[in-house]
Amino acid sequence: MLASARDATILAGRGNSIRLVVFGLVLVALSCGGGSGGSASSTGSAIYSGTLHGQSFVPRDAISANVPHQAGTTGIVVLTDATGLCAQLSAGKSPKNRRFLVLTAFASQPDLSVLAPSAPGTYSLTGAGPRFAFAVFSGIGANCEALGPGFDEFGNSGTLTFTSVSGRYTGTFSLGFDGGDQGTGSFDAANCPALSRLSDPTQRDALVCQ
Repeated sequence: MLASARDATILAGRGNSIRLVVFGLVLVALSCGGGSGGSASSTGSAIYSGTLHGQSFVPRDAISANVPHQAGTTGIVVLTDATGLCAQLSAGKSPKNRRFLVLTAFASQPDLSVLAPSAPGTYSLTGAGPRFAFAVFSGIGANCEALGPGFDEFGNSGTLTFTSVSGRYTGTFSLGFDGGDQGTGSFDAANCPALSRLSDPTQRDALVCQ
């Protein structure tokens, strides 16, 4: 990325990806759109070793999808302490009192577009392009409300490595967070078409909190 305009595009892409994650996932938006493969019963697994807000985080499910972006597509992996997240999203429901570690990745292209991972590879949280990754730990409360900026913790270092992108995302990560936490882990994230519907803000309030 040599030109300043291109650098600006990547920085804008970062901000858009983070906003998509925080405001989309935390509010558990559900809208029209879709991913490839997967079903409402899709579930996955993940391991997280380390702390978040000084406490342990134990994922019970992992789902993934390619999500529309204004400049192309991004790949999103969601690790959560909820169970059956894809089924709930597909049924128009949102789990309450849950935590989410959301990993986002895309590769910048010469024409300034961005693409979700299409082959195994490593994506960096430190801006060592052209493969970029982002991480945020977020939560929703008893009424499925976002716990807000005081709870959100953003990744500021490390890498996200995809070992397979065929049908579902699998891989590993090593992350540092702005709160001082460190974490490593792995994921086998089932493809969930409902997750890719997060990009439509008009239906974010349509889910039933349960």
